[in-house]
Amino acid sequence: MNVKTTRAANTTTAPPALREMLADSYVAAVAILVMLLWTFDWIIRGLVQVVPDAAMYLATIAAIRGVPADPVIFRAHREIALIYFLLASSIAIGAGLLSQWVYGASPFRSLQLQRERFTRRPHV
Repeated sequence: MNVKTTRAANTTTAPPALREMLADSYVAAVAILVMLLWTFDWIIRGLVQVVPDAAMYLATIAAIRGVPADPVIFRAHREIALIYFLLASSIAIGAGLLSQWVYGASPFRSLQLQRERFTRRPHV
């Protein structure tokens, strides 16, 4: 049984919930920040796959003054980029769910609140 009883007051106190412990510590804020950084990383990886090929495709259009056939390698890079964007969106959704569950706010708003809480902390 997880309920503690004190002899003096003879009252019962429940241990803090996981949500309260995460909100009081900086563990959830760090996890949200790491998840947002991973999201940014996966988006950049997806763009690195597609942007050079798209630029080359547009340059080919300008050079031949017509629409070239869709190369297979460009199609493969689009599929890889789609996987990266799906990974990025799933991680961003996870950061949003964690932030909403712990702080009741969006990830960026919860990080801003934690930064304000950290800067108001007395340095003793």
